[in-house]
Amino acid sequence: MVNDAGREAFMKCVDIGNRLIGKTPKAKTSQPENPPQKKSAPTVAFEKYLQSLFDAFNLQPRGSFKIVGEQIDGSFILKDEVYLLEAKWTTKPIDKSQLVVFNEKVSSKSGFTRGLFISFSNFTEEAIFTFAMGRTVNIILMTVQELAVALSGGMDIEAVLWNKAGALGDCGNFNKSVFEM
Repeated sequence: MVNDAGREAFMKCVDIGNRLIGKTPKAKTSQPENPPQKKSAPTVAFEKYLQSLFDAFNLQPRGSFKIVGEQIDGSFILKDEVYLLEAKWTTKPIDKSQLVVFNEKVSSKSGFTRGLFISFSNFTEEAIFTFAMGRTVNIILMTVQELAVALSGGMDIEAVLWNKAGALGDCGNFNKSVFEM
């Protein structure tokens, strides 16, 4: 057993022994093996834009926040109900796994929490067709293109979101298009 006084000498011996047999010890760092991904500048700007948009429509937005083991892009209140926000500004369409992860984040909070997933690059066809199979869906989807059409057409964002939430609640349609409103 190596005590504190002999620990430094022991580690030097281990280092010398490893070098003699051809092993290169890994440098120990205080950072985790899989450091958290930093958000891109466009994603951060997009989240801030959505927060200001929701604020303009009196939806009481909350910016990005972290809880143990999770990062949430924000939240807002729609008709006295909490909605968590996932905002993705990527060139690749959102796949089913990303929807499942966000839906699980939302579902793990409470029975009445819902979520809004807004994507710059749309959602894959597979995600749209298979996401709801075998699971309770607590999120609604929206694309940036839908948001742009709604805003340029003078639509009330609160009404658009409530219409989308109603389609989820009434018939399980988590992806009702703004073009259907």
